Amino acid sequence: MDKTHRLLDLKYWRQVCKLSSSSKSSRSNLNHKNPKSDQKNEQTGQNFFSYLFLSIPVTTFGLGVWQIKRRNEKINLIKSLEERMNIDPVNLPIKIQDLETFIKENEYRPFRVKGHFLNSKEALLTTRFDVTLENKLPGGYLITPFVLSEDKNMIILINRGFIPYTDFSESVRSKFRINDQVELAGFLRSDEPKCRLSHLNKPPNEWHIRNIRELSEELGTEPIFLDQVRPFGLPSEPIPTQTQVDLKNDHLNYIFTWFGLSLTSLLIWLKIFSKILP
Repeated sequence: MDKTHRLLDLKYWRQVCKLSSSSKSSRSNLNHKNPKSDQKNEQTGQNFFSYLFLSIPVTTFGLGVWQIKRRNEKINLIKSLEERMNIDPVNLPIKIQDLETFIKENEYRPFRVKGHFLNSKEALLTTRFDVTLENKLPGGYLITPFVLSEDKNMIILINRGFIPYTDFSESVRSKFRINDQVELAGFLRSDEPKCRLSHLNKPPNEWHIRNIRELSEELGTEPIFLDQVRPFGLPSEPIPTQTQVDLKNDHLNYIFTWFGLSLTSLLIWLKIFSKILP
């Protein structure tokens, strides 16, 4: 009988030991992470940041291609405007329904007008330099209202050309004045773009920016501005032909910038995420 009890006790403790060992094994599995799972998670994170970083060279490369397109468009626009300046002048329409659209569609086109100057309402647009390089001194443009002979009520603005600062005084400027009726051709212009370094206009005597609306309101004219094309052949007169196609074209700088960033970021990506480079 005692022997039977001892056998039962021995089986009981063996079973307890098995259960205890199984429990420890389970706790050990819970406390230790699976190395393969850790490696997989780490690889997923690396792939995510790899693709995220790769978007930088791809995006900047696309911006570089876009700037090439924009540069070609700007070059073609400048070329078309320069060609427009070489066409024969036509008479300026007297009645213009939509002046803003008319100027936008015809800027740099030469128009022919006939009439006389209102010399008493001259204005100087300063500080300027002679784009023809005939005169090296700084100076300004002589802006004079012009009454059209076809319609005495229509007065426009004429940029007669460059005069040096030594001719700014009223007494000296009087030698440039024309009192007779004349016919001239001029390039149609729009407002001058402002920049941070530009001085502001201070009517009625200080003009620095070609703000046509502001000039026309002060001088009592229509907001139409022509750059005189040719001189009249007088002994003393401003230097005309001060018109240049002044569209900004910085796209080449942007092209180098974006492609440079694309190449640099691609090399960094290869260094960090690829086995191509050591």
